[in-house]
Amino acid sequence: MRPANALHAALAQGDDPLGVRLQAALASARAIWPGTALDDAAFLEHVAARLDAPSPEALDALHIDDLFLACACLHGDALALQHFERFALAPAVAALVDADMARDEVLQQLRVRLLVAEGGAPPRIDQYSGRGSLRGWARIAVLRSIKDERRARSRRGHAQALADDLLGDPGAIADPELDQIRAHHGAAFRAAFASAVAQLSPESRRLLRQHHLHGLTLDALGQIYGVHRVTAARRLAKARADLLEDTRRELVRRLKIDRAELDRTVALLMSRLELSVERLLASRDDV
Repeated sequence: MRPANALHAALAQGDDPLGVRLQAALASARAIWPGTALDDAAFLEHVAARLDAPSPEALDALHIDDLFLACACLHGDALALQHFERFALAPAVAALVDADMARDEVLQQLRVRLLVAEGGAPPRIDQYSGRGSLRGWARIAVLRSIKDERRARSRRGHAQALADDLLGDPGAIADPELDQIRAHHGAAFRAAFASAVAQLSPESRRLLRQHHLHGLTLDALGQIYGVHRVTAARRLAKARADLLEDTRRELVRRLKIDRAELDRTVALLMSRLELSVERLLASRDDV
């Protein structure tokens, strides 16, 4: 008999040791995480996948209350997500993230990393086995995130280097006009882009990064921010438009050339910016 079927049968029978233990585990979990909506069948499937054998001893080896919460988060229960953040994630961030990193930013990144499905794979909280506490698992996730962020920071340059990446290696693009603009107006563009990114709100920078770099869909963004996908799409479009428009406005202000050359220069640089916005945003320390 499949482990899940054995658990279902034991729970239905209720009077053998495994059934009694399952009933008590479910009652405890629902009491600890009140209001969390999770179907018994879904939870039993989740537990069965983490049991060595369908026995009371194997069940006792798991942190059932924590596993119940993780399973509810995996199924997208809003209250479970709140419980997880309050109980495990936020305390770990507060305890482990140093003052030189924005804790709100780290918390937001972890919400995405742990609770949002990416690339066809389930959310990473599905990897929680129940062998240790959920708080301990969250602490490990936070430490890994800090390590990844510090490694990424060591590879990233400042805004001027990012604009250089946009303009590219002169030998990489066979475009004499762009080569000339790069030579004469590269500094102005770098300054204009840096100014435009600085003017974006933190949420706009996060939206652009999450969509363009992490490949999060509008549905995923809506889940993160608690809004409809249409609202997420509007916010994303506004963030992108603000970045492009602020870059263009600052570029126009900085370039001291005649109107015909100005229009041509701005148009070419902005077309390149639209194609490369995700690469630029990939290297922002505060995105």
